[in-house]
Amino acid sequence: MTTRAESGSKALAQNPLRGRLLALVGIVLVALSLRSAIAAVSPIVIEINSDISIDSVRLGIIGMLPPICFAVCGLMVPFGIRLVGVEGMTLVAILAMVAGHLVRAGADDFTGFLSGSILAFAGTGWGNALLPPLVKRYFPDRIGSVTSFYVAALSISAFVPPLVAVPIANSSSSGWRLSLALWGLCAAIAVIPWIIVMVKAGTFRRRPEDARVRAARGERLALWRSTTAWAILVVFASSSMTMYAMFAWLPSLLMDASHVTPVAAGALLALYAAVGFPTSLIVPRIVARLSSAALPIVIGVLCVVAGLLGFVFAPRAMPWLWVTLVSMGRVLYPIAMTLINTRTRSHDESAQLSGFVNGVGYTLGVFGPLLFGILRDSGGGWTAPLIFLLIPAAAALVAAIPLSRPTMLGTAPGERRPPLHEVSEV
Repeated sequence: MTTRAESGSKALAQNPLRGRLLALVGIVLVALSLRSAIAAVSPIVIEINSDISIDSVRLGIIGMLPPICFAVCGLMVPFGIRLVGVEGMTLVAILAMVAGHLVRAGADDFTGFLSGSILAFAGTGWGNALLPPLVKRYFPDRIGSVTSFYVAALSISAFVPPLVAVPIANSSSSGWRLSLALWGLCAAIAVIPWIIVMVKAGTFRRRPEDARVRAARGERLALWRSTTAWAILVVFASSSMTMYAMFAWLPSLLMDASHVTPVAAGALLALYAAVGFPTSLIVPRIVARLSSAALPIVIGVLCVVAGLLGFVFAPRAMPWLWVTLVSMGRVLYPIAMTLINTRTRSHDESAQLSGFVNGVGYTLGVFGPLLFGILRDSGGGWTAPLIFLLIPAAAALVAAIPLSRPTMLGTAPGERRPPLHEVSEV
C-alpha cells in the first residue's frame, strides 16, 4: 500500500515528459541560483557602501556567513524533508533565496542587509543539501548525468554574477539595488516547475501515511558510526577547505609570490573558477559507473598536491599551471556529490547523508581560509599556509581507501553494493 503522493511521484518518474523533464528543469534552475547570493555582492560593494555603511569588519562578517549558514542549514535538511517532503523543502529553499535577495536589495541599513543575506544564504544552504536527494528521487538511473548537469550549473551561478553585477548596477537609477534584486527574480523562476511537479504528484492532497511508510521514513542511519559516510565527508571537506582558501587568498598569493600584476591575478582567479566547469561535466558520469571511487579521488588529490608544491618551490615559473592543477583538485566536490547517491538506496537515505556531509563539511571548510590567513600573517610567508593545505589533501587520500570498496551506506561489513544498474546509470 502506498500513499497518493508516492504513487504520483512514481508515475512522474516513469513519464519523462510529464515528470522527469520538469524535475530536471527544476533541479538545474535551483542550481543556477545557489551561488548568486555570494558572487553578486563583492563586485558592487563600493556602490552598496555609498548607501549602507559596510566597513572591512562588516564585510568580513558577510564573508563568513555563507559556510556557517551552509553548515547549519545542511544539518536541518533531513528534518525539513520529514516535515514537508523533499519537494516542499525545495520550495522553502527557493522562497528563502528570493526573500533574502529582495530584503537586502531594499535594505536601508546594515542590519537589514545582514538579515537579507542570512536568509539568502540559508536558502542556499538548504538547496546545497537538497540537490542530491532530488536527483536520487527522480533520476536513480541517471545519477552521473544529472549530477554533472547541476554541478555545471553551480559553476555558472558562481561565474556569471560577478561579470554582470556592475553593468546591471550602472544601467539603472536603482543601481546596486536592481543588481541584487534581479537574482531574486531569477531564483523565483525555479518555483514554477516544482509547483507543477507537486500538483501532478498530488503532494498537496497527501493522505495520512500507513504504518509501514511511517516506519520506513522513521529509519535513521547511524551516520556518525559509518566509515563510508565519514569517508565521503572527508572528501567533501577537503575540497571545501582548499576552495575557500584559494578564493580568499589566491590573488594575494599570485601578486606576492608569483609577482604577477593585479590584472593577471584576477585573470588567474577566473581561470581557477573556470577549470571546474568542464570537469564537473565529466567526473560525475565516470564516478557513477565505477564500483571504486579511489582512482578519481587519488587523481584529484595528486593535482592539488602538485599545484601547491609548484607554488612552494617555483611560484614564478608557471603560475598558470599551478592554478590549473589546484583547480583540478576541485573534482573532489562532484565526486562527493555523486557518492552521496551511489552509496545510498533511497532519496531518504540520500537526504540524511547529504545533510550530514554538507553540514559537517562546510563547518570544516570555514577553517580553510581562516587557518591559511593565520599562518600567512604569522610571519612564515606563503610556504606554511601552502603546506597546511596538504593536510586536507592527505586526509582525502586516506578516505579513498574505504571508498575503494563498493559498500553501500549502512551495510554490514561483508555486504556488497548492488549491481550498478540499480543505483547508477545504465
